Amino acid sequence: MTAVPSDPTNALVWLSEGQRPLARALAALANLSITHVGSPDASAGAHFAQAMAATHATDLRAAVVSAPCKLALILDPGSFASSDTADKQALLEARDRGTTVITLEPMPASLADLGSENVGPGAWARLCPLSRLTRPVREALDMLPAFGTLRSASITLCGSQNEGSLGFRLLDAMDLLLRFFDATETIDATYSAPSAPPGAANPSALRAVPGESLRTRGPLHGDLSLAVRFGGGRGASVLLSDQTASAMASGPAEHHRAITLLGAGGMIVVTPKTCQWTDPAGKIVDKSRPRPLGSGLARSLELEEPISLTAYEMAAQIRALLDGDELAPGSPAEFARALALAQTALLSSRTAEGESPETLQRIAGVH
Repeated sequence: MTAVPSDPTNALVWLSEGQRPLARALAALANLSITHVGSPDASAGAHFAQAMAATHATDLRAAVVSAPCKLALILDPGSFASSDTADKQALLEARDRGTTVITLEPMPASLADLGSENVGPGAWARLCPLSRLTRPVREALDMLPAFGTLRSASITLCGSQNEGSLGFRLLDAMDLLLRFFDATETIDATYSAPSAPPGAANPSALRAVPGESLRTRGPLHGDLSLAVRFGGGRGASVLLSDQTASAMASGPAEHHRAITLLGAGGMIVVTPKTCQWTDPAGKIVDKSRPRPLGSGLARSLELEEPISLTAYEMAAQIRALLDGDELAPGSPAEFARALALAQTALLSSRTAEGESPETLQRIAGVH
């Protein structure tokens, strides 16, 4: 990570119980001073605020507008901004007064909510961290012009629900696919609900279907497997979950996050720490230098818990936004396309058939 300024940035943090280690790591890595704290669970929020020596924020809508913070970090929004237009207005007011609003959950979470006011992924709140903004993925994207046309891809994005729900990972994956392919023909998706705890009755698979939005009844949890078909006989497989352990920055993470691209130039393999291109004969054409992540960092920052990969990447992207170092935010049309692909995947998981994103893209005014 790049050097951070000496003066910490005041931050409002809205979180749930399991996210306190993430919040502490972000504060240390991104040089944040957590001055206001709240939670979807009001009683838990009071406890968090006391433990973090911060002011207890009881209403997220009011806090994002009035709290004297340069950053509003929404780790668990609960039902906030999932349908209430007043929540959306509060986010827009916060943006207009210079507050950077960053969220782990999609806002908006559907094309219906996006409406005609789509001015890009930062219109309501910045979704963070995005895989395409990580260094290894940016290096892979730089290789593509010389690599040639892609035929196939495999994407795996798995982790803990405390570091992003399944809805977040789905939108992140669709955002990635748009960088690699165009002309999506069909998406065939299978949703698996979280397993019941040992000894508890497992709900019927017939009821294990998500809603139409990425946050219909709060954050979406579970697993999704997708088969995506593109024009010209090209395709991608995608595996997503928020039901695994967190990947640690200092340990192996390729089983949690990995991208494989196949095409005319051979193979590009992207892990959280490196990117390598090999030609069809197996010769290395280009390879990035592995980046050391988190080794000894938790100790140096006096953190009790190891630093997760998500915390490390999220802190880097937060700091870049706060410092005005824009990292390819994407256009309004790209955000709408990604949202259309994500909702098409949810539709397919309900119908148990391959679905085309064409109808939703037409509704969104993008193709």
